[in-house]
Amino acid sequence: MSEDSLFSRERAAGYDPTVLENAVVALVGCGAAGNNIAQSLSLLGAGELRFIDPDVVEKSNLPRSPLFNVGRAEGKRRRHKASECAHGALAISHARAPVVCFAVSRIEELGYGAFMDASVIVAAADAFPVRAWLSDAARLLGIPLVELGFSGHRGHVSAWAYRGEEAACWRCAHPRVEHGGVGCSLYARGVSALGMVPATQPLAGVFGNLAAAHVAELIHGRHALDGKIVHFDILSGQSRVVEVTVDPSCPGVHRGYGEVRPVPVGPDQMVSELMNALGGFCKEPLVHLRAVYVKSAPCRLCGATVEIGRPEWAVSSAPECRACPEVPQFGGAGLDVVSTIEPDDELSELRLAELGVGAADVLEVADRASGSRFAVRLKGSIDDLFTTLTKDARNGARGSSKKPVGATDAPTKEHKSGE
Repeated sequence: MSEDSLFSRERAAGYDPTVLENAVVALVGCGAAGNNIAQSLSLLGAGELRFIDPDVVEKSNLPRSPLFNVGRAEGKRRRHKASECAHGALAISHARAPVVCFAVSRIEELGYGAFMDASVIVAAADAFPVRAWLSDAARLLGIPLVELGFSGHRGHVSAWAYRGEEAACWRCAHPRVEHGGVGCSLYARGVSALGMVPATQPLAGVFGNLAAAHVAELIHGRHALDGKIVHFDILSGQSRVVEVTVDPSCPGVHRGYGEVRPVPVGPDQMVSELMNALGGFCKEPLVHLRAVYVKSAPCRLCGATVEIGRPEWAVSSAPECRACPEVPQFGGAGLDVVSTIEPDDELSELRLAELGVGAADVLEVADRASGSRFAVRLKGSIDDLFTTLTKDARNGARGSSKKPVGATDAPTKEHKSGE
């Protein structure tokens, strides 16, 4: 079947198969929303889809996740949502040479390298703090964002093209989002306990397809929903569109990085090596960490200092001493965190990876001598962050080298193990 006949309806609807073929969509969250969005984008012929989610597949996910393989999910091996979405999307893709990538990781762990060359970012994660993180990332990198959520018989979709510093952002509509959040399973059990109805496939299908439609619009450079949130009740048919205005006290980012300069330094090298590499255009570098680095924190039981040595996003709970002293240490050193690093700082001898910086990640640097600020991208590629799958040469795409762990019998090529 020729491409013209295959996509005749899509062309009539205003989609350009070539534009979609060249698109890269990063989906953060591979549950019901991510499944339904990816299904539509794969059928439309989107060229590259990247799936990011640390969660595993549970049996209750299957009725609203069309890309998950039922047989594999019922086996003894733990299956990851990102991997399941990738294999499912590849199997149904109508792109001429589809590429799917997946990472069984938190997006904070991957960093901004995950969005290299991305056309659109999709926030399909349950946790609001993750959506806030993605809103800031999209704004800084100048990449459009589509966000959605649903429960019971109601849901919403929003789109953010971020076409200027004066534009509102997702966080203008959600200024009180703080760290925290729960996973899909805990959320589902929580809403059930309150007598509410968790999401079902009809709901996920409606809002997943609505989100996919606006992803495709943004890929084509059309911004009909920019800065707006569409709310819809699938049972009553009631809907409303909210246009978000700028919140003067918004905690989010309202600027972009602009030009991002490459540097010949990777995450396994020290901060001091990065600073040396900046010598050609920065006399007195001050490196701004994307996430606060927690050096130490008080024990939640006795107040004694506990060494942490991790970025804030990797600290899931208040620390405890291995052996609390008999006398409580309240009034001790308290929380010791770092957000910037100078050349003479002791942290400059740490590897960038220890500070939560990943391959191809982007960092902001200030030159104290001139007062200027700029962004730099570390060494690395998508293959450093994702497992990449492509169709076998027998299906008209690239050849097959080895079979991914837990893959189906469908011929694929895997570049890196992500499980």
